[in-house]
Amino acid sequence: MTESYLANKRNNAKILMEKGLASKFRIYEIRQMSHNGGESLADGRKGKIRILDVSLVIDGTIDMLDAMVEGNPDVTPSHSDWTMIGDLDKDGVIEYPAIAYPEVACPLGIYYPWPENGAGETAFAGYTGTGLEPLDEKEVFVDMNRNGIWDNRETVTNAWRRLGLLAANEEFNREKYVRWVRAAAGQLQQTGFFSDATVSRYVKQAGSRELALPRWIIKVG
Repeated sequence: MTESYLANKRNNAKILMEKGLASKFRIYEIRQMSHNGGESLADGRKGKIRILDVSLVIDGTIDMLDAMVEGNPDVTPSHSDWTMIGDLDKDGVIEYPAIAYPEVACPLGIYYPWPENGAGETAFAGYTGTGLEPLDEKEVFVDMNRNGIWDNRETVTNAWRRLGLLAANEEFNREKYVRWVRAAAGQLQQTGFFSDATVSRYVKQAGSRELALPRWIIKVG
């Protein structure tokens, strides 16, 4: 046992696989998901706590469980960013990576452990383009851009260029955001994790939510 929830779940999966039980279980990791699912919080928020809602995939995974119990061999494979699990054919390429909600696949910021690393809840830091990257309650900086340095927060445009969602000369805008959200939610729908209603809700929210878009200053006179 370790102090990491994720490591413990992966170790448990490894033990089952070593016992020849890989076909008898599934593990589905969700990137930037808190150990506590957030479904009990209004809008997934409470003070500085902000959590992705695990209940959005429950309907789909229950259907998968039913199918496994009924002997269906084609249930969606385990998804993980750990090669031991996600690299199904052991060729060095992860074919079944961890689930990425639209908030993570096309992010406006990141979810990070709160109040400290290893905690069971998360907070959110936006790509505002202003100020330094945040500190947690232990005054450890949150490395939003994964460069190992406590530096300024990126804009959404810079973050998306780094993540490969935009080309080097492209700018973030509403149209691109809606398109990426629709694609990310649709992919989870195709694999059985999201319902039609959940996809529709994501697309609707993407078209109306507040975005940190660039503001042009026009000088008159």
